[in-house]
Amino acid sequence: MRAAGVETDVGAGRTEQKGSTLKNDVQITPHFRLSEFEDRLEHGLVVHDPALSLRLELLRFLVRRQTMMPYRIIVTSGTRTERSNQILARQLGWLGEGGLVSPQSRHLPKFAGIAADIQAIIEDSDQRLPSSQLLSLAETVFPYCKAIDAHSIHVDLEERPC
Repeated sequence: MRAAGVETDVGAGRTEQKGSTLKNDVQITPHFRLSEFEDRLEHGLVVHDPALSLRLELLRFLVRRQTMMPYRIIVTSGTRTERSNQILARQLGWLGEGGLVSPQSRHLPKFAGIAADIQAIIEDSDQRLPSSQLLSLAETVFPYCKAIDAHSIHVDLEERPC
């Protein structure tokens, strides 16, 4: 599939795209746009595995079914370059040193777009689902996920111990 922007096939149905946010403003599933997964510091770089957004669609359905509320899933972090990862680590610290950021973050382009940090927010409000409830549902959809804070979780497609 060729979307707007400069696209390179990076294998297994994954695409890498460079361009501005406007060029990445492409609907990739009924409720997600490619631009939601781009690195916001690096001029719109996005690496995205389609299985990630498909599983997020399933998670959205499960959240809405369980809560009976119009929650939407917000991607707070998708693709992250080495530079963006280092900037985030300056704010939150490196994993292994008491922080939250991994030097081998699955958000990095070398992992081919398999990770996202997300929240669930009720449409037209600021009400967010607690991360414990979101995590409980995400664990049925993703091979790896963990809570980040009171309302955010990390999900990715790589199977590894939690």
